[in-house]
Amino acid sequence: MRSSNPTTSRCTVVSGRYDHDGVELDGELPPDLRSVSAFYHEAIYQKPKLSNVFIGTFLNGQTVNSAHSAQYDGNIQERTPQLMYSIQPRNDFPDHWGAVYLRYEYHRKIYADAGNAWPPRLRHTVGGRNVTSRQAQLT
Repeated sequence: MRSSNPTTSRCTVVSGRYDHDGVELDGELPPDLRSVSAFYHEAIYQKPKLSNVFIGTFLNGQTVNSAHSAQYDGNIQERTPQLMYSIQPRNDFPDHWGAVYLRYEYHRKIYADAGNAWPPRLRHTVGGRNVTSRQAQLT
């Protein structure tokens, strides 16, 4: 991970070992159990851990002043959730005119730094999209 300072062309470099133990489940509801064209779901549970962490400064293409930072060992890797799940129903339009879908995601404990001090506030996201597979023809 790097964080930069644009005025000095220096950035802080965090390097170390990233271990991930976990499980991921993906699935789709069968057609007879759903009222939409498709219904996908995904769940991930993992234990992302940092170990052997070194922090240094990246300057002129090289890492300088790198030192072992034991206080970060055992922390959760930045931007990696311990628990994440999502659901995504999709409805297809007739005659292959496209589809519309909605996606909901939940993330637990995503940290923005190796010190696990800055968790973001947003944990739930909702999004959607209309995907068109045919173009209208004008005559």
